[in-house]
Amino acid sequence: MSALVDELLAAMETSFRAGRSWHLSLLASVDGVSADQAAWSPAHDRNSIWKIVEHVSLWKEDVTNRLAGRPRRPESVDAGDWAPPPAPTEERWRAALRRLADAHAALAQELRRHTDAGLRDPAPGYDRPLIADVRGVIAHDSYHAGQICYVRALQGIPAR
Repeated sequence: MSALVDELLAAMETSFRAGRSWHLSLLASVDGVSADQAAWSPAHDRNSIWKIVEHVSLWKEDVTNRLAGRPRRPESVDAGDWAPPPAPTEERWRAALRRLADAHAALAQELRRHTDAGLRDPAPGYDRPLIADVRGVIAHDSYHAGQICYVRALQGIPAR
C-alpha cells in the first residue's frame, strides 16, 4: 500500500464509520432510524433517508467498478437512482443498510489494490483521475450524512 491510499482509506472510514469527529459519520446518521422513519419524506418531491441510503450505495458501487477497471455502467442504472423505496419493513431497511456497508467494504478493498501513481489515471471510459472519484465518495458521504440529519430533525429524531 502507499501513503496516499492509506490517507484516502482513513478519510473514507472517518466519513463513513467514525462516531463523532468534527461531523457525524454516515453510519452514525442512520443509527436508530426505523424503517418507517427511513421511508418518510418531508414532501412529495423530496428524498427520504432510505432513498439517500440507496443513492449512496449505488455510487459507492459505481466507483468500486471504476477502480476495478470495469466498463461504465449502463445509463439504465441511473434511472433507478432516487427510486422510491419498497414498502417499509424492518427487514428491507436492514437489507438497505447491509447493501450500504457492503458497498463501502468493497470500495475500500478495491482501493487497497491501487498504488498512489495508479490513482492518477482515469478509469476506462472516464477522463478524470480515479483519485477524484475516491475523494468524491468521501465528500458524498459527508454531504448525505448532513441531509440525513436534517430529515431526522424534521421528524423530531435527535442525531446520535
